[in-house]
Amino acid sequence: MLTETTEFENSRIRVVKLDGLPRHPNFPYNHTRSARYRDLPQRKIEYLVGHQTAGSFRSGHDAALALARYAIAAPKLNAAGKVIGGGRGWPGAPYTFLITYPPPEVDGRLVIYRLWDDDWWTWHTGGEHNSRGVACALVGSFRTRHAPQWSESARDPHPLQVVAFDCFVRDYALPHYGLKPNNVLGHFDAGKKTCPGDLLESWIRSFRGETTATKLTPELEEHSSPTADTQRVLRTWRQRQTALVELGYDVGPAGVDGIFGFDTRMAVEAFQADAGLVVDGIWGKRTEAAIRRELASRGI
Repeated sequence: MLTETTEFENSRIRVVKLDGLPRHPNFPYNHTRSARYRDLPQRKIEYLVGHQTAGSFRSGHDAALALARYAIAAPKLNAAGKVIGGGRGWPGAPYTFLITYPPPEVDGRLVIYRLWDDDWWTWHTGGEHNSRGVACALVGSFRTRHAPQWSESARDPHPLQVVAFDCFVRDYALPHYGLKPNNVLGHFDAGKKTCPGDLLESWIRSFRGETTATKLTPELEEHSSPTADTQRVLRTWRQRQTALVELGYDVGPAGVDGIFGFDTRMAVEAFQADAGLVVDGIWGKRTEAAIRRELASRGI
């Protein structure tokens, strides 16, 4: 059972420490005991990094539980030892703070969950942004101009998520950690262009005073037409999940349900790793082209 302890509140937000989330049995190590989360007392925080979870749209405790369960679940392997889906096998949920879709409201305040104390160095961005930073993730799969073919299941963040993030940064994170606006980053600053999506990227860039901000409502590109030798339609997530299953990847216990959730994302990442592509879980043009080639090579 999850328990809540209020850490901070003002007239707009309430930051709540959420205890009881599942952790890996090997905690603080990962499923192979090859790496671990680190507890560093009085760790100096120099960055706040904004993320999207790139998973299902969930609210409240359900969102936090789904995230933690996906993070700690071991990758699924086939008989040849190849990853075909599953989870990350990490010690626990990766983000320090979580804003669900939408955030709960209590007494007129938007609730933001704290999943880890500041001392915990978890995995969310990489390098010094992990060792000297904390992450705040918005739950959901958000529109990004860098992956227009992701747009079918993607949305913009819930308006209350954006309000909560704005208040969290201004009212809590900057004074609590002693940060300046330039210390507020997005995962796009560390090489993952699709994260946290166009709308939140625009907010972060504008907050930092950058003159070149992303459009809030980018015009999404059309799907490219299939070539003569790859006529199979892969426009919906049901069609894409079917293709992944036919290629031997596991899209989760719900099977082909047309929903781009954590399990389907992991299956996409497993295929990308096997195909030598950038592993980002996004069904972009290169991923689709590689899947089409693999289907054609197998006569599927």
